[in-house]
Amino acid sequence: MCGFAGIITTHPAPAAYTRSLLTQMGNRLAHRGPDDSQLLVAERVGLVFRRLSIVDVANGSQPLTNEDDSLVLVVNGEIYNHLALRPLLKDRHTFKSRSDAEIILHLYEEMGEHFLQHLNGMFALALWDKRRQRLLIARDRLGIKPLYYHHSPERLIFGSEMKALFAYPDCPREIDWYAALSFSQNQPATSAPFPNFFKGIQSLKGGECLHLDLRTHALRVAAYWHLPQPSAAELAADTRSLRQLTAGYQELLTESIELQMMSDVGIGLFLSGGIDSVSIAQVASTIAKIPTFTVFSQSTFRNGDVEAAATAARQFGLDNHQVLFQWHDHQYDDAYWKRLLWHLETPLCSAEHLYKYELHRYAKQHFPNLKCMLLGQGSDEFNGGYCETYLTPDQLTRSAADNKWESFMHSVAGLEHSYLRNNVNGTLGAFAPLLNKDYLADCIGYRAAQHPWHYHASMYTRNLQLYNLWHEDRTASAHGIESRVPFLDHRLVEYTMRIPPAHYKALFWNKEILRGGFQEHIPPALRQRPKVPFFYGEDQRFTYRMLHNILEKNGRRLLYEALGEPDAPHAILNRTVLESFIDNIGADVEYAGVPRLLLLVNLGLLENMLAADGFAKPAGADPITADRVDIHAFAQQKEELARRLGVRPTQAGTSQVFKLLDNVKLFTDQADITYIAVDNVIEYSLDDPALGAWVRVLKTFNGQRGLADILAECHTPESSIRPNLEEAIEYGIIEPC
Repeated sequence: MCGFAGIITTHPAPAAYTRSLLTQMGNRLAHRGPDDSQLLVAERVGLVFRRLSIVDVANGSQPLTNEDDSLVLVVNGEIYNHLALRPLLKDRHTFKSRSDAEIILHLYEEMGEHFLQHLNGMFALALWDKRRQRLLIARDRLGIKPLYYHHSPERLIFGSEMKALFAYPDCPREIDWYAALSFSQNQPATSAPFPNFFKGIQSLKGGECLHLDLRTHALRVAAYWHLPQPSAAELAADTRSLRQLTAGYQELLTESIELQMMSDVGIGLFLSGGIDSVSIAQVASTIAKIPTFTVFSQSTFRNGDVEAAATAARQFGLDNHQVLFQWHDHQYDDAYWKRLLWHLETPLCSAEHLYKYELHRYAKQHFPNLKCMLLGQGSDEFNGGYCETYLTPDQLTRSAADNKWESFMHSVAGLEHSYLRNNVNGTLGAFAPLLNKDYLADCIGYRAAQHPWHYHASMYTRNLQLYNLWHEDRTASAHGIESRVPFLDHRLVEYTMRIPPAHYKALFWNKEILRGGFQEHIPPALRQRPKVPFFYGEDQRFTYRMLHNILEKNGRRLLYEALGEPDAPHAILNRTVLESFIDNIGADVEYAGVPRLLLLVNLGLLENMLAADGFAKPAGADPITADRVDIHAFAQQKEELARRLGVRPTQAGTSQVFKLLDNVKLFTDQADITYIAVDNVIEYSLDDPALGAWVRVLKTFNGQRGLADILAECHTPESSIRPNLEEAIEYGIIEPC
């Protein structure tokens, strides 16, 4: 993981001026490459490179050149098959280093831009051909590494992050509110415009390259790779059995992990306890005993990630760092959030990004030599991890997997048809719903998917680049770490796309293609563990409360900085409705409005950053990193661990006596559902069966008995009700006597 930026002008510019701009652009990328900085300025071309040294630490400095210096190259990423490619070229070329990137120069000399077809890796690159006066910039097939550009008649500027482009004086600096708001609503699309949320800034898609000819000033963007869509004849000729298909996938994944362990520096693994990261842990443990890192929060404790990650690490002999996040006790404030948003440079910045940013930060502080982090990203998208998200609760309760799979396929087919109808609706109007998919596709020049699964894969290929891979790159690079994603080896993705549809249900429901391949390597309890959301679900309100606290700190300073004072009109937002929306969030025990409010705040903050100083990094330093929770025997520690999540440092012990506030009353209806009334108005319904223990305890608070006695009488451990107790105190339901 490195960073680069470049300036290509149609007319020569003073070298000193170009060098000054490149220095500023490179400074914006310093976090991506803290080990070295290099500039190249020649005629109408300028490049700046910030290096994170991973392979050939001593000699791999960039820009790289070929034997006669007619080619100049900068690369962000890794070429995993460079050692396999070298013997094909060494007789005709002289290598100056062991750098994996140098192979690109000589491949280009041999075969021009077709060299891209031979690379296995994650990369963004810029190659300047002096003889032909041509620039080529390209991005890897799946878009793992970022690359942005702005083109005008006078120049092309490009860089690994948009903040480098914003250092250029004439670069547009305007937020696209519509793109951000519409994308946040998860509008399904595969060939729709590719938003970057900043007007005038474009991104190369995965599998695309851009050509600029300085002799003619012609600019061309072309795809060199697409998701495979085999013909019916090719699929019919595939006679592999389910066992063969599963074994082939496992073999390729193992090879991908082994290749991505290539490094001259330290490597770690984000271990969630799900089958994706657990399978990586199993293979990686046969090569090196790398450290693993897990989010320890109220949600990950409740959903089982904490226990599963600790179990997996112990199973494979790996050290597991459980990093503690307490929803009620943290140091994240408005200044911290602005720095996080600056690194992420997306209005979609939210809790997931905070957790991962902090996990990387913890890893870097405790392992200074660690520069690579393995992730399980990309498995869900191509192995069937999201199938159940398309089903209704009624469909999920059906026992037959056949019904679930067919319902999933029907839902995905409906998404594609809706996309087509929406795109022709303006011209065909009421007739659009009556027309079949193929005709609608022909009307707009769209290649309809041969199978709903293909549309599903195409949709997530796009969304990976706009969300998952975006934030995985930024949260890692912020700390000088390169994220590596073995599941997105393009050979694996192509493998799944070439499986005959007759086997889809057996292999892609519940990610059986992955689980089955590790039958002999991973214990059943870990291998068959169901997919769980990262923090969404039963306890997501605790994460939302953490975010809400950031927005409310210092008299709502972050809110007002982003969106203006309560009595100030806003160019886009309805001020009256907005203020009501803000005030009502805190009254909702689930804090359900926080994600929408945070998106608006992010948009306002990004707008301010661009307008004020061209997106300079906000001042300040991050707070100290979170604590590690040591888990050596989960079953014996479970009660202690749960209590630690819920108890504040200043909270009194179990001898404390509590009572209901005078204006609070409890009611139970005929269905045995308990309600909480405040000032004779029912405010809360305790109808969730999971709250049964808490309801029993709450009903006994009378200001006379200590908490310990009540818990003993109710046969309830303190840990199971502590978060509810804390909430009840904050919401003015109970008070200590």
